[in-house]
Amino acid sequence: MFVSIREMGAVLRRRWYVIVPAILLSLLAALHLYRSVPVAYQSQSSVALLDSSAAAKLPPAFGNPISNAGGALVVTADVLIRTLSGADAARELHSLGVTDPYTVGFAANTSGPLLTLTVTGTDREKVLEETNLLTGFAGEQLNALQAAAKGAAAYMVQTAPVVLRRPPVPQLKSRYQQVLGVLILGVGGGFVLSFVADALLAARRRRRERATEAAGTPDRAARRRSRGRHVGRHRAAHRVIWRWPSSSRRT
Repeated sequence: MFVSIREMGAVLRRRWYVIVPAILLSLLAALHLYRSVPVAYQSQSSVALLDSSAAAKLPPAFGNPISNAGGALVVTADVLIRTLSGADAARELHSLGVTDPYTVGFAANTSGPLLTLTVTGTDREKVLEETNLLTGFAGEQLNALQAAAKGAAAYMVQTAPVVLRRPPVPQLKSRYQQVLGVLILGVGGGFVLSFVADALLAARRRRRERATEAAGTPDRAARRRSRGRHVGRHRAAHRVIWRWPSSSRRT
């Protein structure tokens, strides 16, 4: 059964004592959330993996490491990403002072060995410092991986910063989403509770009416029976009174 807008408005008007407090509470909760939740800041840096000059001497690079960025270096970048995302690297970074959440992955819209390092936190200066630590740690981990593989120093892959640390940018979108979510939840909850309260009260009212009618039915029958007896007596008395003068005449 569909409910028209007019009927919905009538229900909300009748149950204003439900919807109004729900709206006020949701507004207060959203205001408290907006003031209490700290602003998150995000800083990024980009690092490219470059082959060694010795490996780039052959064509088609001819000694230019940048022109030789690709191929096997993509696999090397993937290994480095998995290493930095591991639990051992997280513990080591935590000991260095990187306590805020960070992510490491391939840069967007690229097919080469270009990595993006992102740090998110609530302290702007600390986020900037942690981005520097994470960028330096990425180069150290790459050197450690190659040293563990016992590769020649002349052929080791190097990291080169492409985009230096950027000033932390406030991330207000998540904050506004949380505030909006609280408002929607509060208003929607009050809307639903208004209709639930209206339905419950209407059902209670119908039960009372049926109980009243059920209790009043025997009384009505009794009144009808007494009214019938009274009418019968009145008619009988009328017949007696009507016949009495004729009998007196005969005497």
